[in-house]
Amino acid sequence: SKWTNLQHHALHVLSVSESLVHQVRYESLLKDNAATMNAMNDFMGKRKFGKVLRRGSVAILKKVEDMMHSSTSGTGAKQASVLSYQFKNLTRGESFRKQQFQKWRNEMNDDDILLIESVAHEMMTRLGYELHTVGVTRDALVFSDEQIAEFKLLNEEGIKNMMQDLAMTNPEDSNRRRIRKAVLEQDAVMLSTITNKEEDVDEEDEDGDDEDKIKKIHPYQWPKGASKVGYLTYEQVSERLQVKEARTIKSGNFSIKYSVAMQRGYYPSDLDKPCQDSFLDDNFHGMHWFCVFDGHGPTGHDCAQYARDNVIENYNGTAMSKDTLGGSLFNVNKGLRESGIDDSNSGTTALTVLIKGGKLLIANVGDCRCVVVSSVDGKLSARALTSDQTPHRKDERERIKKAGGLVMTSEQYDGEEAMHEQWVDGDSPPRIWSPNRDEGKFPGCAF
Repeated sequence: SKWTNLQHHALHVLSVSESLVHQVRYESLLKDNAATMNAMNDFMGKRKFGKVLRRGSVAILKKVEDMMHSSTSGTGAKQASVLSYQFKNLTRGESFRKQQFQKWRNEMNDDDILLIESVAHEMMTRLGYELHTVGVTRDALVFSDEQIAEFKLLNEEGIKNMMQDLAMTNPEDSNRRRIRKAVLEQDAVMLSTITNKEEDVDEEDEDGDDEDKIKKIHPYQWPKGASKVGYLTYEQVSERLQVKEARTIKSGNFSIKYSVAMQRGYYPSDLDKPCQDSFLDDNFHGMHWFCVFDGHGPTGHDCAQYARDNVIENYNGTAMSKDTLGGSLFNVNKGLRESGIDDSNSGTTALTVLIKGGKLLIANVGDCRCVVVSSVDGKLSARALTSDQTPHRKDERERIKKAGGLVMTSEQYDGEEAMHEQWVDGDSPPRIWSPNRDEGKFPGCAF
């Protein structure tokens, strides 16, 4: 009855705004996970399974395959799996799902089905389930007040015995059921609908105030939404940090001491997102190579690792040469497209520094930046040696337009901002979009 009451409120929402609701059934996810996830994707659309960070450099899009993986193996799925057997079952493999359907067929006899449908046939019909007995071969059973009272006592006694057994055999499940019971006993409350933008802004401001209070307790600059998901502990932050101990190399009359530090980012909306950075330090034909690759998109980590593993192999020469280094990066890009890695919505930036004797040769793709820091009169001074390859540069904008791409901010694309090219650093950045709007709003890269 608790679940039926909960479904009653859910169905009220469905009756009021049917076009805004997409029903997903538990057995449908078990029976055909791929088809069910595809239907969700079609209902919500490409853009709804992604986001464009206002000041971020990449528009994030999720594919059905990524959502399917997250639904069974992601952090969210693992956390949800302890809430109920239904959630736990969704994280299991295909063989389990086949066994579960066979189990249901074997364990449900006609009398069981008639009993269940007699109690819940109205709600099952509203939910769209096909009835097998009631209204088909039999009428619904009618229960007297005495029978209902007896069933209630038997049910309470059965639950009590089950909970006592679980407390001994499976304390975790016992505690989960107690918490769920307490939640379901709460009265359902219809949330008020936001009717204007001012109320929406006020709600966001309230959330922001709470987040600001929490941020004061923690020493890091947390991304938006972290207060709703949770903050990392010092140990978790340390586990995400990868450091290569300092080394010293000789190059001509110079000694160069270097180290590498890389940290996996924290994305509240994608807790399992891997580190998408890669680096390379190597020596090839007397040249010291220092490379950084910053991946982006669903397979960005694979793209960055591919570039790291292939940039030297594609250097066709033994002398330090601008053309040869540029050719190496072009060849890596071509090889990536043919590698089997899906780079349709992914890729990687690149920063490559070659050192030989007292000379530097630097190449950059995207918004990776090389900076030299000097000490003058005891004060540190920083100077960029590269220019970021972004649509902020006029030559880059013209190159993109010539290739058929659109250059504008996300707000300009949506018609929320007038068209212009006087963008300011720190504000919503200009992005690259496909000219075919019928295919959706993508890719949205800011470089």
